[in-house]
Amino acid sequence: MLTEGDFSRQLVVQNIGLTEINAKAEQVFGYAPANANVWVEAWNEHGEFQEINISVQHDGTWVADFAGLVDVTYQSGAAIHLYDNDGDASSDERTDFE
Repeated sequence: MLTEGDFSRQLVVQNIGLTEINAKAEQVFGYAPANANVWVEAWNEHGEFQEINISVQHDGTWVADFAGLVDVTYQSGAAIHLYDNDGDASSDERTDFE
């Protein structure tokens, strides 16, 4: 919790993560709380970037399909963000996919 005078903010860090990037299918995979809405972004070495909002499946897994949105390559990176009601986020980022 962050407190300064009358102002305070609290963030409960959520269990989220990126597990795979598939450059051939241009998809990013991961996990987050079941039925949550998450923002997933992907970028490549050419400076192309795209962010999409997706719903997490009931089993806690998700797949973000970037086909036609950004050229996902073997040098791409990806991130996931799960925002709370006042705009704070739990995030994970990976750039070491193979």
